[in-house]
Amino acid sequence: MVELMPKRQPRWIISSLLLLSIGTLSPASQRVYLIHGFGSNPLSMAKLDRSLRKEGFQTSNYGYNSVYKDLDTLGEQLSHEIAALDEDSVSFVTHSMGALVVRAMYRYIEPNVRFPMVNRIVMIAPPNKGAEIADFFSSNKIISLILGPNLKKMRTDSGSYANRLPKPRFCEIGVIIAVKKHRPWHNRSIDKVNDGFLTPERATLGIEKEVAILQASHILVTMKRQAVKLVVRFIATGSFKPAGRH
Repeated sequence: MVELMPKRQPRWIISSLLLLSIGTLSPASQRVYLIHGFGSNPLSMAKLDRSLRKEGFQTSNYGYNSVYKDLDTLGEQLSHEIAALDEDSVSFVTHSMGALVVRAMYRYIEPNVRFPMVNRIVMIAPPNKGAEIADFFSSNKIISLILGPNLKKMRTDSGSYANRLPKPRFCEIGVIIAVKKHRPWHNRSIDKVNDGFLTPERATLGIEKEVAILQASHILVTMKRQAVKLVVRFIATGSFKPAGRH
């Protein structure tokens, strides 16, 4: 079951006006970057990648060292790679920490350097306000050392790196939240409904155009057929809803 939660806020309207001013973008005129999460690799985004390509989108299934390279460095590297390409516009599909990589990228978009217009972003299970699982593991010094610098950056406290990152502007954002009420993926160390890693309230930024909720685990949500359909639909149309139900 998919639950859609529309968010009313004015910022995405600016993006819509910008898109209208240059006409409708075809799939071939933009590149979609798929950004995997912490401790993962591009294989976790492969099903999404294939589905977007099938619809005619150019894609880049982006791989990076999510454990030992800090988020700031990752954001800077992504910004340089995209700025070096001759693209009119780009969109992003992120999973988990991948959303923070994209937000970190915004810190390095220089106003005097040409950068493609960011059209749409779909964030899947993003720890936009940190993740409770990071609080749990970062309290252990040995585990923190093993899991690298980004674990602490994903803590939930208001001063954490995740909570201080820029919010994407002038683009349409859709957030897919995963919730799992039963074992084995529900984390009982978190005293609220969660996906095994974070609670739904940690996922949103407050500026998203739409929010969808799926019954899924944090790790496996990118492989669910419903998630794939929602991602492709939002990247193509700017909405999780089927045509005619806007």
